[in-house]
Amino acid sequence: RGNLTEVGTYVDRYFDSEVSGNIIDLCPVGALTNKPAAFKVRPWDLTVYESIDIMEPTSASIVLDTRFNELIRIKPRLNEDINEEWISDKTRFCVDGVKRQRLDMPLIKNLETGELEPSTWPDALKYISDKIDTITPESREESMLGLAGDTTDIEAMVALKDFLNQIGCNNTECRMDGTLMDCDIRNNYLFNTTIPGIEFADTALLVGTNPRMEAPLINTRLRKAYLNGLDIFLIGHDAKLNYEKEILGDNLSALEDIVNGNSTYCEILEDAQQPIIIFGMSCLFPSKYDQTMSLIRQLIKKYPALQQDDWNGISFLQTRAGRNGGLDVGFVNNNEQKLEDIKFVYCLGGDEYYRLKQIPDSAFFIYQGSH
Repeated sequence: RGNLTEVGTYVDRYFDSEVSGNIIDLCPVGALTNKPAAFKVRPWDLTVYESIDIMEPTSASIVLDTRFNELIRIKPRLNEDINEEWISDKTRFCVDGVKRQRLDMPLIKNLETGELEPSTWPDALKYISDKIDTITPESREESMLGLAGDTTDIEAMVALKDFLNQIGCNNTECRMDGTLMDCDIRNNYLFNTTIPGIEFADTALLVGTNPRMEAPLINTRLRKAYLNGLDIFLIGHDAKLNYEKEILGDNLSALEDIVNGNSTYCEILEDAQQPIIIFGMSCLFPSKYDQTMSLIRQLIKKYPALQQDDWNGISFLQTRAGRNGGLDVGFVNNNEQKLEDIKFVYCLGGDEYYRLKQIPDSAFFIYQGSH
């Protein structure tokens, strides 16, 4: 104390957390503030809207504070079934990325200069209509493609799907990263245990996932359950989690050992009343999908506690907010797609499609999105 007192930071022990922004809401006197939004507006000037988060697969309940047409800050909204009263830093501090460089008018590419030029809505819609008319109805199934991005809402996907179906195209896709999921059976892609159900599990096995990076709010539930006695095991690379875990292996062969009864985890799984196994998206890529689903079926047969009348311990941790919605409405095509023949592509925010470079440069693209 005294005139030599200095205020500094702990360089060696910094606050390393993906949910660190929540201390802003915990501070009782307002000393800890949201720096991007601090001192910009007065609270009574704000208009508040309730919304959901699209930056994470959990779709947390949030509150949007706006002034006129400008987004000022994002805060959590109480929802005990999803995020309780927390949100991730990615959600809280994405404000600047959301409100800058937005697409607020139709743009048409000038074929001579290669630049996008402003247009009116009637001209843009007429331009699209003329392009569709150049494709014969008989060839639209093979030459047209609809893509829905990872943050697209269900209502927009249904509208695009209905539009494409009416003009003769059923070729749609919402799995931007190439993962394979059967949309006919919801249990094959949902987080079946539910987020609150994590706290009722007596053992947890993570397979090919890092929830701390992929879904921070689910990771906070796992940490909460761990502090209350949940034992957590991992199959995959040694992820830097904020709770202790036991690594059983780094590939699916460790899961095969559990099926064959050759793992130390077998006895734990046999004694468990409500076990949970969380599969990451890395297990559902084409090279591993068949093996993963086969092992899941064998696990359920060998350990009945994984699927009971009131408990489903097989859960899939999606990494994108709009993925489950797209699978629910059937915005997928399980047939092999020949992209070499595509002439017309409607991208509803789907600019991260893993096969986008296989589409011919001569194809006509429509991009509809906020950025």
